[in-house]
Amino acid sequence: MLELNGPDKINIYPNPTKENVYVSNLKEDNVDLKIYDINGKIVMQQKISNKEYLNVSKLSNGIYQLTFEGKNWKENRKLIKE
Repeated sequence: MLELNGPDKINIYPNPTKENVYVSNLKEDNVDLKIYDINGKIVMQQKISNKEYLNVSKLSNGIYQLTFEGKNWKENRKLIKE
């Protein structure tokens, strides 16, 4: 599985956030997104497409790992929820 780095990385902003993050630079539509808390537990899971807002207002304040997975690639991002 290809791990993406450099300018092709998925963008999430604002980061840190309180409510919504904008996701862009996905390689395809209907990407699997899993959000993990600091203990490695999945706290949110959904399909997401490019240039879409993700509502994280229900998550507790803290640091999360976002894992995006497409057909032949996987990419991780860190998100800070305030």
